[in-house]
Order: sequence, then C-alpha cells, then structure tokens
Amino acid sequence: MANIFTQTRCNITDHGVSNLAKCLKNLTTLKRLSLCFVKCDELTDKGLTKLSQCLKSLDSMKKLHLEFSYCTKLTDIGLTNLSQSLKSMKSLESIDLILIK
Repeated sequence: MANIFTQTRCNITDHGVSNLAKCLKNLTTLKRLSLCFVKCDELTDKGLTKLSQCLKSLDSMKKLHLEFSYCTKLTDIGLTNLSQSLKSMKSLESIDLILIK
C-alpha cells in the first residue's frame, strides 16, 4: 500500500497534488492506496479535482483511504468532483474517506 502521511501543518499545494496525480496515473496495477492530507491549508478544489481525475484511471484499485482533515480551502465543489470519480471506479471494494473541518 502506498502511504503519504503529514502530521503537522503541511506545505502541500495544488501543484504538488497535481504532480502526485500525474505519477499515480501511471500505476495502473495499484490495488491499495492511502493518502492523508492533514492541515493542508494550500490544498484547494483545483488540486482535489486533479487527484479525482487521476483516481478514475486506476482500474485495479480495490481499497482506497483518503483523509482531508482540516484542509480549510476544500469546498463542496471539490468533494462533489471526488464523489463522481469514486462512483466511476468499478473495481473499488472499500473506501475510507475522512473529512474533518
């Protein structure tokens, strides 16, 4: 399982998440993924949308854990895009989604 953990206020930006999404897109046989974005004040709907688009291309994904705790710039727009992407992931068996404002 791939893991990215951030414990304190993080410096991940939309640009960083976009680069991560580009890399993940090539991991077409990835079956499990855990991404934790905690206190990422520079992560916005733009970055979440890029990540959401990438997730749709991961056809082998079975288990997904996403955390966006205290990411103050995320809105319903980004979360709606994420939701739509998750619905299209046909092989997905388990989703853990943590959202804390």
